[in-house]
Amino acid sequence: MSSQSSSNRGRSPRRNRSRSPRRNRSHSAHRSPRHNDIILLNNGIKSHYSKTVMDTPNLKTTHQITHMVVLTDDQNNKIGEFKIIAQCNQKNGCFGTGATHSMSISLDDSFQKKGLSKKMIKHMVDNIRNVTPEQLFFIDTDASEGFWDHIGMKINPHYNYTENTKAEGEGYEKMITFQELKKFATSQSHGSRYTKSKKQKHVHGGHSLKHRRQKSK
Repeated sequence: MSSQSSSNRGRSPRRNRSRSPRRNRSHSAHRSPRHNDIILLNNGIKSHYSKTVMDTPNLKTTHQITHMVVLTDDQNNKIGEFKIIAQCNQKNGCFGTGATHSMSISLDDSFQKKGLSKKMIKHMVDNIRNVTPEQLFFIDTDASEGFWDHIGMKINPHYNYTENTKAEGEGYEKMITFQELKKFATSQSHGSRYTKSKKQKHVHGGHSLKHRRQKSK
């Protein structure tokens, strides 16, 4: 009798352990929350980090990951955004593949000169995983009036690339390594002295910004 009870106790827990826990871990792999997804900054401003994965069956890459940091004010209105789009060739490693990774950033003019762009970048680099210091990030067109140069971006040698073979960052104007991006984000200098115009809504040009400078007559 006792040996039979002992055998029953051994079988049931094995079945429970082998089913639902495994499905749960697999199902939530891309959605598990991190402790620093939301950070409270000054004056009720919050910085929100998120990551989304989208399949790209019509491209050479298998999927695309969008890393996003959004700033909201004390009324929960969106006031800024920093985005990195990574083109991935395998689900467990998007960086180091030679694919182009683009960046864009924007901030409402009423919240400029407060170091918030730098805080967005810091929140981003703290959350990106499995990236080497030499990984390159690109912007499409620089309409920032100095911001991207201020953080350490350089002219991309493949900006006007005309060869038949595909090059990383082909057609993108400027580039920066992850190491330099992180260096700016963790430095003690203020990140807003570059701004020249008080009227423009989005002062930092990037891949998704539509701002164009008006020429003075």
